[in-house]
Amino acid sequence: MCGIGGYIGQSKNQKVTYELITHIFNHLETRGTDAAGIYGIGSGKNDAIIYHKEPIKSSEFIKLPMWAKVQTFDPSVLLVHARATSPNGGHAKYNKNNHPFVSSDKRIGLVHNGNINEIDFLKKKYQMFSECDSEILLRMYEAPFEEP
Repeated sequence: MCGIGGYIGQSKNQKVTYELITHIFNHLETRGTDAAGIYGIGSGKNDAIIYHKEPIKSSEFIKLPMWAKVQTFDPSVLLVHARATSPNGGHAKYNKNNHPFVSSDKRIGLVHNGNINEIDFLKKKYQMFSECDSEILLRMYEAPFEEP
């Protein structure tokens, strides 16, 4: 199963928060080595988003220039995901199958750990852009509510 971590809230010490989430993300590799990704919402009034995923280990991800941006980004929400591909997950080499999944406006980010057994039924009702069953949760949330 995948490794999921993150935090919600305003950091009182950005350097310590960055070091802690870096350590957590690096350690999450023990739960998944197929891909790694992040999703964050900036603190402040600009509602900035940081979002990136790649089919690499989290220990490699934290060495990317993208990860260094997290330190100065100062997110109020940050999700990190280390992926272990599972059945119905789509191959990790195709980045569209990796986590996090985001809404079309990128204001919603989703990571998930587990399998969705009803995926074949749900794919008939909701449009997906990947082969990963986890994406369906976001697409269900985005869909307009229909009365039974």
